[in-house]
Amino acid sequence: MEHTSEAEVSPPVSPTAEPSKKIVHHSKSNALDAGENGRPITCHYPGHPPWRFYALEDYELHVKQRHTHICHECEKNFPTSHILELHLAEFHDPFNALKRERGDKTFGCLVEDCNIMSLTFSQRNKHAMDVHNFPPVVHP
Repeated sequence: MEHTSEAEVSPPVSPTAEPSKKIVHHSKSNALDAGENGRPITCHYPGHPPWRFYALEDYELHVKQRHTHICHECEKNFPTSHILELHLAEFHDPFNALKRERGDKTFGCLVEDCNIMSLTFSQRNKHAMDVHNFPPVVHP
């Protein structure tokens, strides 16, 4: 069995995760099968070193949260497709940049079904706090 120091163990994936379901970071890859034999599942997606999961639901949650909505321009990950779309438009769309230079409102609301557009990040964040009760927001 491989020894893992306490410094290599991250917090549980979810608040309900048991101590045996912690993510363990490893410097070398050991591709292990997911199964009911108690062996860990190893995530080999790019963006982090291989991580091991001891519960399939924790691995699935990890993939959904860390590897589903990825910007292929800068490899950042986003929690939803809507936030990814905002990021792509605001950081990687040259047409959108021209519209912004022209003075158009190009910053879409963080709430998917809200169609409000803002001139700046600050205005969008103020809208999100005032209208949608968001806590203070840092731009994506």
